Amino acid sequence: MNDLCFLTAWSRLDDTGFANPQSRTAWPGERSPDGPLRWSWFSAAPFERFGRLDLLSQYAVAAAELALQVQPLSPAEAAGAALCLGTAHGSLAADCEFLAGANSAAGPSPTVFSYTLPSAAIGEISIRHQLTGPSLCLLCPPGDELSPLQEAVRLLIQREARAVLCVVADAVPDLYRRAALGAAATDRVAGYACAFLLEAAPPAERSVLANVSVVKSSAAGAGEMSSLEQFTIGCSHGGATLCPGEPYRRAKCVLGESIQTLSALEMLCRTLADGEAAARLELPGLRGTGETLAICREANQR
Repeated sequence: MNDLCFLTAWSRLDDTGFANPQSRTAWPGERSPDGPLRWSWFSAAPFERFGRLDLLSQYAVAAAELALQVQPLSPAEAAGAALCLGTAHGSLAADCEFLAGANSAAGPSPTVFSYTLPSAAIGEISIRHQLTGPSLCLLCPPGDELSPLQEAVRLLIQREARAVLCVVADAVPDLYRRAALGAAATDRVAGYACAFLLEAAPPAERSVLANVSVVKSSAAGAGEMSSLEQFTIGCSHGGATLCPGEPYRRAKCVLGESIQTLSALEMLCRTLADGEAAARLELPGLRGTGETLAICREANQR
C-alpha cells in the first residue's frame, strides 16, 4: 500500500496552549493550568452547548474547530467527509462522573449518561461541521495514537471517503487516573487533542502541508521497527534516531541544544509546526499491522 494522500490542516491543544498552521496561542491568563476550556478561546462562532460537553468531547471539538478554521470544507466536501477519533482513555471521565451520581442521593444524570460512550465526541463534531461520511472511534493504547491517520489513508485509497478528519484526544482528571493507580489524587486535568485533515485530491486553492502514505515496514516483530533507525527529520530539528533499548514508539530528537524523547504524535506535531524545513517522517502504524506512516513535506510546502 503506497497510495498518496494529502494533509491539508492540523491543530493541537496541549498543556501550553493551542495552535494551528496560522497561529500559536498560549492559554489566556484567566485560565488556571488545569481549569476548564472556554469556547470563546477557539472560535467566534457561537456554540452554546460547549460547556455541557464531557471533557473528551470538549478537547476533540476544539481541535476540530481549530483545524477546519484554516481549511474549511464546503458543504459538498463535508457531505462526503469521514471522521476518525482515536483515544486511549475514552469516556473514562464521564463514566466515573455518571457512576458517582448513580451512587449518590441525587441519582444518575441523564445528561452525563449521553457522554458515557467514547464515540459521543464523534457525534458532536459531525453535527457541528455537517460531516456525513463514515465515522469510526478507535480505542488506542499509548503508543498507537497515530492509528486514526493510518485508518484515514485506508478510507481514502479505498474511496470510502474523499476527506477524513482525524482527531486524537484524551482528557482525564487526575482524580480518576490516580485513583486507578491507588495514589493520592488531585483535581488536575490531563488533556490534549490533535486534529488532522487528510484528503485524496484537495482542490487547487487549498494548501497542502504534507504528503502521507502507508507503507509496509521492515519491522522484525511487533515490538521493534528497524526502519526507524534511518529516520530523518528536517534540518531545523537536527537528526532523530531510535533510543537504544527503548520501545520503538518513542524516538530521540535533537532540538537545538537539547535532546528530547518524543512520541510519534509529538514528533509529527512539531514537524508540522515548523512551516519551513523539509522533513520526512516514518512513524509506526497500528501494532501488528507491519505498516509505517510515511509523511513527507517539502521546504515551504503550501
